[in-house]
This record gives sequence, C-alpha cells and structure tokens, in this order.
Amino acid sequence: MGAGPLILERAKYSPYSVPTQSGPRFVRGTLRNRWEQRQHHDEVANSTLLMSVDSWYNGANIEGKQRRLLSCIGGVGAYRDLCDEIRTNGYPGFAIA
Repeated sequence: MGAGPLILERAKYSPYSVPTQSGPRFVRGTLRNRWEQRQHHDEVANSTLLMSVDSWYNGANIEGKQRRLLSCIGGVGAYRDLCDEIRTNGYPGFAIA
C-alpha cells in the first residue's frame, strides 16, 4: 500500500504522457474531472476503518487539518485499469498540454 499511487496527485496528472510526432505531451484533469475523482476517493476511503483512527496517514496528527486519506485505497491494479481505460478512450475529462 505504501508504494501505491497518491490518488490526489494522480487526479491532477495522468501517469501517462501522450505520444505525438513532436514528442510527449502531458495530460491534466479538468476541474470537474478532478472534483469527481476526489469525491470518489473520499467515498471509498470513508467506507473503511482507516478513517476512524487517529493517524498521520489521514491527517489526524495536525490540528485543524481536514482528515483525508493520503493514497488510493482501491488498489494499484484497479487504479492502473482505470488509467488504461481513460487512455484507450482518448482521455475524456482531461486537457492535453
């Protein structure tokens, strides 16, 4: 789990670059896409026991900080499958720069 992707960071930037004739270009999630990914992440995280304990892993060690799980709880395999699906479908919800 410690080596898993940080979903909050990956919601901003796809782990893939888009190959073009002029070289690779990078992909950034649209604001709506990032918000939807964040909501999904929080729903999954909040359904686990990890959010019911006081831990640095969910921000409980910093007074006043919003408690959020740091990494993707759905598993690296499921996350990779989602990334592959997004890539195959032409990056819907993403802007290519």
